[in-house]
Amino acid sequence: MKGEPAVGLAWRCDAQGTLLAALDDDFRQADRARPGASLAEVVDGASAHKAQRLLATLAEAGVAFDWELNVPFEGRPTLLYCNAARLGPDVLVVGATTPHESARRFYQALLKTQGDAVALLRAVARERAERLDPGGARADTLYNELSRLNNELTAAQRELFRQNAELERLNAQKNYFLGMAAHELRNPLSAIRFYSDFLRRNENLSEAERDRMLGTIYDSSGFMLQLIEDLLTVSKIEAGRLELHHQETDLVALAERCVAVHRLLAQEKNIALRLEAAVPRLPLLADAPKLEQVVGNLLSNAVKFSPAHTDVTVRVERPGTAARLAVADQGPGIPPDERDHLFEPFQTTSVQGTAGEPSTGLGLAISRRIVEGHGGRLWVESTFGHGATFYVELPA
Repeated sequence: MKGEPAVGLAWRCDAQGTLLAALDDDFRQADRARPGASLAEVVDGASAHKAQRLLATLAEAGVAFDWELNVPFEGRPTLLYCNAARLGPDVLVVGATTPHESARRFYQALLKTQGDAVALLRAVARERAERLDPGGARADTLYNELSRLNNELTAAQRELFRQNAELERLNAQKNYFLGMAAHELRNPLSAIRFYSDFLRRNENLSEAERDRMLGTIYDSSGFMLQLIEDLLTVSKIEAGRLELHHQETDLVALAERCVAVHRLLAQEKNIALRLEAAVPRLPLLADAPKLEQVVGNLLSNAVKFSPAHTDVTVRVERPGTAARLAVADQGPGIPPDERDHLFEPFQTTSVQGTAGEPSTGLGLAISRRIVEGHGGRLWVESTFGHGATFYVELPA
């Protein structure tokens, strides 16, 4: 159906998925979507189990977004993007061939479903009030009160849908983070277990062998600790609990501290770490420790991916009313198809650290959120094979 207008449907079911009415049907499914049929019977056979899981999600959460179900249309299954909500004892399921159209129809169906019920209640209230007080003001009073309550109910329902959607997003994110953390922790945990058991069972190892194994245990545990700390930071940020304590900060002095901390690490790989400041001071309001975390992350990445006998340069300048810090390396650069995902959690490039250094895939995601929390932006410019430059720009 590519290139054709988006089509869709809307069903009202009971909690068990039995169809009560077809509210919208561009698919002309009257023979299948008849009252009394089950939702699992109406969708394509391969989606029947997913339809049952959708009903289970509604029973637990009250709302479900962006479920993909196949529906027979003109002899072949057609993918629908579905949204659903529990409305009292019933269930509303709305689907369309594009996500945008599905969201639009879902919202319209909610308003129509609620509007029909409210219109009926209003009519009954007005009729009853007229019988009790013909020609009086009581009818208008009841009508206005009902309108006020309806507006409050509408606002409460919208807020409930928003909160449910946010909870669903956070729950999916939690599951994603847990899955990725388990995957990332498996290898270092296995190394720690293997080498510690080997050391326990072999007392006659040479000092060099023992030091090598203890070094692996130390490095693996350090990686695990960093991953857990990054996960806790990302969880706070994604839950909206990023706390920034702004105070007057000199970006030049902050850059000098970060360069001093990372200079020894760079020297171990024969990399020259340089600072170039276009101004002697660059004052701004910022959370200095969190900003140092950002610059430190950019510096450690630059050193990690730089070959020996190259330079990593930190530049501080003031373009217009902004404060800008750039970290430039002479490493392999970033492949063009990987740049858009570089700042997402657990995303790493296909380029490996020059000394095999591991990466949690969280540092850049955390850094971008911290910078954006300051009202700034973080981006990268890179020509693959010719290094990369990361820019932090903040209000000065």
